[in-house]
Amino acid sequence: MAMEIVAAESISQAVEMLTRKPRKAIRDFCVVLPEKLDDFLYDFRESFQNYQTFYLFDPYGEVFLPAEAVSQIKVFSDSVVKWAEENSPAENKVIETYGISLKKIRQFGTGLGHVCEIARENGYSLVGVGD
Repeated sequence: MAMEIVAAESISQAVEMLTRKPRKAIRDFCVVLPEKLDDFLYDFRESFQNYQTFYLFDPYGEVFLPAEAVSQIKVFSDSVVKWAEENSPAENKVIETYGISLKKIRQFGTGLGHVCEIARENGYSLVGVGD
């Protein structure tokens, strides 16, 4: 179950962007939520700011979050990066439980933050496209 979060004006534009080849062309406009990371984020939701906004993304469908939500998702992404940086002693437990490293968590948070910046610069919203 993979979900991609895209900076776009609409769901149809996001889906169209994701079907483009080569994928490098849209690299700055999207980030992939790695498998099992959603379980980790849910279990540690109290550690992240604005998790309730991020939780609106559906890994099984398409979700449009308006431009007003971009700043909330950016705060969420920053809190994910901060958590990963501050909890290196917990890495073995996270890997054992969820099968993901803190590096992968940090990369997702950084990537999501970048997508939020692209969305703000272009006046876009965020679209989650799940399996």
